[in-house]
Amino acid sequence: MAGRDLAGFVLPREKLDARLVDEARKLGVDVWEGASYQSSKLTGDGRTCFFKEGVRVSSVETALLVGADGAYSRVRRDLGVGRQDDRYSSIAMRSYAKFSDPRRTPQEILPLRLDFGKRMLPGYGWVFPVSNEVVNLGVGLPVSVLREKSLNLHVLLKSYTADLRARGFSLEDPGGGSAHHLPHAGKIPPMSHPRAVLIGDAAATINPLSGEGIAYGMVAAEMLADTLGDWNGIDHAALRIGLQTFERRFRRRFRLHFASCTVANMMMGHEKWAETVIRAAARDRHVMSATTLMLFDERRMYVSTGLRILAHAARTR
Repeated sequence: MAGRDLAGFVLPREKLDARLVDEARKLGVDVWEGASYQSSKLTGDGRTCFFKEGVRVSSVETALLVGADGAYSRVRRDLGVGRQDDRYSSIAMRSYAKFSDPRRTPQEILPLRLDFGKRMLPGYGWVFPVSNEVVNLGVGLPVSVLREKSLNLHVLLKSYTADLRARGFSLEDPGGGSAHHLPHAGKIPPMSHPRAVLIGDAAATINPLSGEGIAYGMVAAEMLADTLGDWNGIDHAALRIGLQTFERRFRRRFRLHFASCTVANMMMGHEKWAETVIRAAARDRHVMSATTLMLFDERRMYVSTGLRILAHAARTR
């Protein structure tokens, strides 16, 4: 947080997801694995949801369907919400590899790295340590930039790996890279629907600047549960009002944050602006803190931060 050292923990997604599922089980949630959502239809009491398990199709009756099934959400499509426009979508490739910095002692903790290369702007490459030896390594950029420049994610990841080695880092060849589309919050579609709601990546609530989305999905789930805490599971009018209230609260909470990140993302797409911001962040702890909190927290863009960036730019001319 602002005023303190910026520190955090990195955990492989499979471990985070497993812990969340374990906690859900402890709370009495019935976890159904090995089945995929196919479609749903409105009924008098709620929704009938159809799932495919191998070749068998099963149905579940529910008073409320929560679509939290990621960027490729079937629930989203089923509710008639179209695919996110390329202007509001990024793509990233992530891998894991052994990594070390010969200039650091074994006791020193590796910092998170974000490298904004000219070819990928406003995208970037990243190195997130997940242990003393292994890092989450990847590259990400807007879909529009990828297509405009005819770039290839595999080539970009190899190029980024070679660049890290040229700068003195020891890094094995990353393997098993997986690519993912990231519909971001430059344009959030309707979240509340008749007896259904979208949250997380399914609702395109991904940070336009960093590509991070897990935190927003978890916050949305908490806000949704809090808003519907007194709902009796039967009253459809109360559910409709509750879902609308949830969406209004969520949008109000993150409106300025997402707008700021969208503007910052557009600015970082221009080489001169990107260089100006990066240089200012390297020399000014306030700018570094403000930028980091926009990337990984709920910070919005303030005029004071912009003035500090411009002041640094004026001094370097």
